[in-house]
Amino acid sequence: MAGEIDEVIRGRRFTTWPSEAGRRGAHFERCTFNGVDAAETDIDHAVFEACRFTNVRFNGSRQLETAYMNCRLDGVNFFGAELVQMKMTGSEFLEVRFLAARITGGNWSYAALRMADLTRLTFDEAALRETDFYEADLRGASFRRADLTGAILTRARLQDADFRGAELAGIDFRDVSLAGARMEPIQALQIVQALGAVIE
Repeated sequence: MAGEIDEVIRGRRFTTWPSEAGRRGAHFERCTFNGVDAAETDIDHAVFEACRFTNVRFNGSRQLETAYMNCRLDGVNFFGAELVQMKMTGSEFLEVRFLAARITGGNWSYAALRMADLTRLTFDEAALRETDFYEADLRGASFRRADLTGAILTRARLQDADFRGAELAGIDFRDVSLAGARMEPIQALQIVQALGAVIE
């Protein structure tokens, strides 16, 4: 890995993966990445702020503590990618593919993952405060010890999703089907109380 990069790259358009992104701590702001092939790349502590990624291939990439803050990712492919302690706060994901991706912790708070296919992904111990999972496919996904405070799970598919140990405060469960979801008894009790039941 080359040395750290200090300057912020602003407002540029890329159709090939920039060499600067291979340096530890690369910083991009309001840049556009269109049709870029970044498969199998190593991305270390990079920062992308208010950037737009369209049809970018991150297949098999290895990304460590990289931030995509308030970005828009449209048609991006993370197949088989390794995403370690990422910061995805405020970003919007549209038709993004995460098949076989490996996610380790990180902060996905305030991100929009509406209607995303997140089957069997692991978000254990991740921060997911107010993350929007509207109509997302979460079958078999794991959220153990994750912070889902205020997350939107409306009409999400939750069969076999694992919420054991997760923080579920502030979630509106009125239009959430929990059939097949796994959780601890204390969590189930909290949900019933949130729906207005009186436990005596």
